[in-house]
Amino acid sequence: MNFLSRFTIRTRLIILTVDFIAVVLLIGGLVLALFVAIATICGMSRTVRALDDAAAAMAEGRLGVRADESGLDELSEVARSFNRVGDKFRKTVEEVSRTVRRLTKVSITIIGAPQSGQT
Repeated sequence: MNFLSRFTIRTRLIILTVDFIAVVLLIGGLVLALFVAIATICGMSRTVRALDDAAAAMAEGRLGVRADESGLDELSEVARSFNRVGDKFRKTVEEVSRTVRRLTKVSITIIGAPQSGQT
């Protein structure tokens, strides 16, 4: 004896309709979850590519480059950290450049000054 054979036709139709609705909702939920996952992955991929581009630009010597910090996720926090490191590195390079210029001027002054005992 079949499970559905114990019920009237109307009850069977109700059970089949509820089953159909449950399957449609399940498939719809899976499709929605898939779209959310794809959107999340695409967003993360764009952010990672932007960080990679910023790192490559910095490696090429463009020290003023900034990563996009917008957002509240972990990758935005990584971008903020990247920018802080980049800012400190740029300031260090600028300070070293200033020091080299000062030392060069002092060296030229010392080398160019007449030695004691020379006229």
